[in-house]
Amino acid sequence: MKKIYSFIICALAGFSASAQLPTIAEVRANALGTTVTATGVVSTGTTLGTHIIYFEDVTAGIVGYGNNSTFTGVRVGDSVTVTGALTEFQNLLEIGSNTNPPVLVNHGAARIAVTPLVVPITAINEALEGRLIR
Repeated sequence: MKKIYSFIICALAGFSASAQLPTIAEVRANALGTTVTATGVVSTGTTLGTHIIYFEDVTAGIVGYGNNSTFTGVRVGDSVTVTGALTEFQNLLEIGSNTNPPVLVNHGAARIAVTPLVVPITAINEALEGRLIR
């Protein structure tokens, strides 16, 4: 009986100890060079190649940038977690670079699809960088 109770206690402790990942808005607030982890839904297809993806959550969007094979097999609507250094290229905030690609975990199709924000062109600014807009 002791073994069963120990197993149940350990299992419950494992479920309650899982850490909450920061939102993409929180990730974007970090200093350049900081290693960050962000989770979101992919909003771009392979038209940009297999080295770049845009992904977002309800708070913001960001770019994942790697080498030519970093994002192979990733599709629009996939839920992904990307970990790497926060970098900037021509004022575009990114996670990773071609020389230091991020680590990708593709969780498969997301339960919630990315919906474009309807924004007048005059309202487009840095706060919307990386977001899918219409």
